[in-house]
Amino acid sequence: TGLTAAVEAAECGISTHLVEILPRLGGRVRSLASYFPKLCPPSCGLELLERRLRRLPGATLHLSTRLVGYAFDGCRHELVLQSLDQTDSTLPSAFRTIRCDAVIVATGWRPYALTHLAERGACHPLCLSGFQLERLLVQDGPTHGIPLRPDTGSVPQRMAFVQCAGSRDVNHLSHCSAVCCSATLKHCRILLERLPDLHIDVYYMDLRTPGRLFRLRDALAGYERAGRLRFLPARPFQAVP
Repeated sequence: TGLTAAVEAAECGISTHLVEILPRLGGRVRSLASYFPKLCPPSCGLELLERRLRRLPGATLHLSTRLVGYAFDGCRHELVLQSLDQTDSTLPSAFRTIRCDAVIVATGWRPYALTHLAERGACHPLCLSGFQLERLLVQDGPTHGIPLRPDTGSVPQRMAFVQCAGSRDVNHLSHCSAVCCSATLKHCRILLERLPDLHIDVYYMDLRTPGRLFRLRDALAGYERAGRLRFLPARPFQAVP
């Protein structure tokens, strides 16, 4: 989000500073197996965006840099940046102050920890979070893109996705993430393509796929007709051995 905003602003002729605490661009998206809407490796889109940014004369990139100070004088924002590449952070060269007219804060996101849903069986050894599954689907990941059962090391024959876990729940989160349904549909497509003997059940409260992402469901119609994929309106309460 931050990279896209910086590129679009710089291409409009606005002097732009992009501040990233990591030594590389891409954030959590870089670690995904694929991303929307084309389901191609994230490196494809990230490389194009980074190339666009680096060729723009009005764009300045600050990698390994964090925001350590902020002030607003009623007209302009003042940001104090600290370079994390400096071996001695007390040196004046480790800090830089920039003044700007607007600030875009791209906060990123964090997966909802399975430990928060322990009473529903989410900490069962065979349960994975969506992001854990995503890492297993990466082609150059620990299992070369094929998720294996942690207990037997074998290829799974059946899988279940539990949607809305902790979502719109008075004991957990009041909101919908707006991306979980699309991520599950993406995961189903990848899994069913790679594992010809796999059957998947998706338990859901409602399926929300905004904009073009509704086409992800259409791409799975053949698997539904073949009985390899079922969408079941339900909210499982507990996972048991």
